Amino acid sequence: MSASFDRLANSYEMIERVSFGAKLQRMREHGLLAFRNRPNGRALLLGDGNGRFSSATLARNPALSIDSIDSSARMLELAAKRINDSVPNSANRYRTIHANALDEDFGVCRYDFIAIQFFLDCFPERTANRLVQRIEASLKPGGRLIYTDFAIPNVQPWQTISRFILFALYRFFRATTAIKVRQLPYIHWPNTLELVSQRESLKGMLIGEIRAKAEP
Repeated sequence: MSASFDRLANSYEMIERVSFGAKLQRMREHGLLAFRNRPNGRALLLGDGNGRFSSATLARNPALSIDSIDSSARMLELAAKRINDSVPNSANRYRTIHANALDEDFGVCRYDFIAIQFFLDCFPERTANRLVQRIEASLKPGGRLIYTDFAIPNVQPWQTISRFILFALYRFFRATTAIKVRQLPYIHWPNTLELVSQRESLKGMLIGEIRAKAEP
């Protein structure tokens, strides 16, 4: 069975809130800083789920357009409905692409912004880092990469606590979505992607970063 979040789509937001309250969404919204003083352009969102980040982004940046790629058709349906209901006149700025990101061509120097939020943790380390290379190639020079995900803190006892929580989360998602991974991938960021902003939550278990692609 191939991995799919369709079964969880209707209840995903509730599960997230029961587990972490609003902390995951606050970490996502750290990525909105990437658009400050840069409200125009084209953004690519990978695995945006039910559209909470894309709707907030479109509402705050009326000249921005978004391509959203997700392997879950149901998640894309929910995202499109959320945006249609909450962001008037945005239909022509939001395009959904039902596809596996591993198979999709992102193009070269195509996007001004790319957001990967709670997405790379669904892949084995080698696959995740190959995706990062493709994402970097698709980002325009001077563009912004928005990254949000779980992490393992460097200090005890939070390191042990985080490992236990992530072990439980991976067991749950392997059972409900058929993802194959069992642990977080370590991401090797290309030297061309400079860290410009970082935020942590839950003692370092959640991390949000904004990286800028070097100009030629």
